[in-house]
Amino acid sequence: MHLLLLSLLGCGPGLKLAWDLQAGDYVPVPAITSSGDLVTSSYAPYSGQGTVMAYDNGGGELWRASVTQSSTRPMVLDGDGDVLVQDDGLLLGLDPGDGTELWRVEGLGYPGLLAVDVGLDTTYAVRSNIGGTGGHTLLAIQDAAVLWEWPVSGAPSSIAVGAEGTIFVVHEALTALDPEGAVLWSVAMDGWGGSITLSRDLVIVPINPHGSTEGGTTAFSREDGAVVWSTPRWPNMEATVGADGTVYLGSYGLCALDEETGEIRWESEEYHYDVTVGRDGRLYSLATMYEDPELPELGTLMHFTVASASDGEVLWKEHQHDALDSANYSPNMDGRRVYFAGGYFYSYVYAFDGGPGLAAGPWPRTDAGPANRRQEL
Repeated sequence: MHLLLLSLLGCGPGLKLAWDLQAGDYVPVPAITSSGDLVTSSYAPYSGQGTVMAYDNGGGELWRASVTQSSTRPMVLDGDGDVLVQDDGLLLGLDPGDGTELWRVEGLGYPGLLAVDVGLDTTYAVRSNIGGTGGHTLLAIQDAAVLWEWPVSGAPSSIAVGAEGTIFVVHEALTALDPEGAVLWSVAMDGWGGSITLSRDLVIVPINPHGSTEGGTTAFSREDGAVVWSTPRWPNMEATVGADGTVYLGSYGLCALDEETGEIRWESEEYHYDVTVGRDGRLYSLATMYEDPELPELGTLMHFTVASASDGEVLWKEHQHDALDSANYSPNMDGRRVYFAGGYFYSYVYAFDGGPGLAAGPWPRTDAGPANRRQEL
């Protein structure tokens, strides 16, 4: 194990483009199935309709499935490897091999949030806008059967499930539920809450106060919801926690925060989006670089980057000319390749050879994370 770690740390950070493909509009970073295939989706912005599609490791298309409604969130996989899709009031389980429907749960309303527990046995979904009431209900689902329901006050914006099975929901409050659906604690939030990130001891939530254009990030105790610290820094998408507890925010400047105090350890100048921590301890991201010395005529560009976790220094970067006007969630990696997705209209998926695989980190990232990051500290 030590020899493996040393060899990984000794490798250079550079990646080599293996392939890219234009996959549709609003395409999130792909999930990686147990067989190593990639699953993602596209979203038709004017009709709301979409497509779920799978590719092999070389970028060859395996199958497509049309859906009447679509979400721009990364795909979620359950314990059987089924691809979970919300479509026109349904929760569908699709076969990852060919995209055929395996099972369904009806009556969910408009596509909302999904999360899966650590054992990948229970799926948590939000039923929304039933009967035009605008109400929301959290559902716990196993084997296409609803185990319990919990009425949510206000519109939920994020769900995460801890390794011990506690479910955390951001709505008009931050609420913790036990695996049976009983409320453990709930704390009010004066503002709109963003994507949850879990560390060993904290629930980390970006909060934009009501009536303000400036937000920040607050860390709550997982035990009782007490506020542990707050910072004016706001992540572009969601925070990331490293194996050592360091909290990384991709923001106007990539920054690292102390888990216990929220104090800034370091901050870089580049505008980073969602960040992934690799098993080599480096940070993988899409970043807006103010100027590339090799391409000064193009001005501000978005680059794929690898940065040092100790100080944020960009160790490697590469610009692709195709559809890089956005970062569609943080990169995903499987130990062979690193996968990026970028672009609103005409989104591209990029596969780069190299990369170390995902670092150990808290389970899970929001909504089972880009590609069901099945990891625990």
